[in-house]
Amino acid sequence: MKTKIGNANGVIFVYTKDYIIKTHGENTWLDLLNNLSAEDKLHLSKNLIKTAWYSAPLLNRLINTYDAIHGNGDFAKIIPIVEHIAKNDLNPVFQVFLDLKNPAFVLNNAPTLWKRYFDSGEMIIDIADEENKRYILHLEEIADENLASGMAICTLGISTWIKTGLEMTEANNIRVVHTDCRYKNDKSCTIELTWD
Repeated sequence: MKTKIGNANGVIFVYTKDYIIKTHGENTWLDLLNNLSAEDKLHLSKNLIKTAWYSAPLLNRLINTYDAIHGNGDFAKIIPIVEHIAKNDLNPVFQVFLDLKNPAFVLNNAPTLWKRYFDSGEMIIDIADEENKRYILHLEEIADENLASGMAICTLGISTWIKTGLEMTEANNIRVVHTDCRYKNDKSCTIELTWD
């Protein structure tokens, strides 16, 4: 039986391109595309659409190539990109629904928000302790960059996106720790969150 290749929502690609061009210039985006395969370059050279779905492995290759050119192998260079995605994608929601602008809303909707961005894997809330401001989330997904979201997404992407979302709710002293990782032979990715 053939394993299904997961997809990533176009909003990730659109805001990644937007960040790179605004921060580094159009030539950096074109240089990045020139370092990808001809097929990947073709996909990413087209007009990217926020509501379309693109393969998760394409996103992994884009991130890995960006990190190879501009980073040092630890994916830290994607942090501002993920912050840009979260701010641009969540801000309109918070502006329309001000009463939703609280940490519990963001975290209680983590499973739905995951499905907004990726069509494979499942985000599960293990502990939701609003009183003590503590949550534990698990991402259950295969650890294969050729089929699903990659190491950069699980090690820094999820944590950064959640932290940015919580900052937008005006939570303080946010601590996000990625304790277990499916790419380090753990059963799932575990993210522990606390705030004041």
